[in-house]
Amino acid sequence: MNNQTKIILLWLMFVMCMVLHYDYYVSDNFCGFGNEANTIGIESLPLVLLKTALHLLPMGFALVIMFKPVALVYRIHFGVAIVYTAFNLLHLFSELAQEPFNACQVELLVLATAITGILCVVSWAASKKR
Repeated sequence: MNNQTKIILLWLMFVMCMVLHYDYYVSDNFCGFGNEANTIGIESLPLVLLKTALHLLPMGFALVIMFKPVALVYRIHFGVAIVYTAFNLLHLFSELAQEPFNACQVELLVLATAITGILCVVSWAASKKR
């Protein structure tokens, strides 16, 4: 499988991890933007924007790499994958610090971190081949 296909699949797998993460209702209190005062299910604007960016950007990255597989795009993917990996690690550590921690979330965060870590390696390798 070529690097372009690997990157596309890795981004999509990462999106699936985030969708499952959202389904487990952890993202409602992500980065301090919670819904504590809201009892009718309407989310705050900062939370909506954050979720939208974090969930839609990887799908956009997959589209870009499908149609513009050049070295600069691979380097951008590498940089963005580093940011996502760092966020995943921070989130994993914060989840592990909770008593008791949610095993389902820890498993998802470990998988998401591994996927974005692999994405870093593949993106870097692809950028060097071009």
